[in-house]
Amino acid sequence: MARALPAALKANIARGAQMATISASTGTPTRRRKPSGRQKSLANRILAGLLSLHGGNVNIPELRLSSGFANESRIDLWSIDPSPATGNVATAYEIKISRDDWKRDNAIKQRGARLFADRFYYVTPPGLLKPEEIPDWAGLIEVDPDEKDAWDNLVRCKTIVTAPKLDKAHPTWGLVVSMLRRVPMEV
Repeated sequence: MARALPAALKANIARGAQMATISASTGTPTRRRKPSGRQKSLANRILAGLLSLHGGNVNIPELRLSSGFANESRIDLWSIDPSPATGNVATAYEIKISRDDWKRDNAIKQRGARLFADRFYYVTPPGLLKPEEIPDWAGLIEVDPDEKDAWDNLVRCKTIVTAPKLDKAHPTWGLVVSMLRRVPMEV
């Protein structure tokens, strides 16, 4: 059962989703195509749906994989279950909103995301990708951005291809610093 999201989480969703649509649109920092308003809106709704499903997890949208800004490798959403009983399972999500977006992706681009996650998923609108197109190291989740519950949360997230269990590396100091930069500062 979905629940209403706290205001602070909604603000982080809006901020993270806005940034996530930029990184999801291209794999190279030099030739960025600006996503259309429709694409931004779609990516924002998909990210909000994922975040509403992981309310008890530590969720970091648009996580850089190093402490510097030269490395443009980012994860659209990195979510970790804080429970030691589950082994602190971390999942990386890459949102794809168009076929062109999908064609620009590759295993090298996603290497860092796979390095620090137990599972890696591509997340798309329904029907964008075929199960046979998904690499053997990834899974596929489809999110219907138009199906919502009474609290205006997305509710239809369907796993099409289950992601295999990956061997997660220990976090590097660069990743830790990047995560800490995403924590809101309170004064």
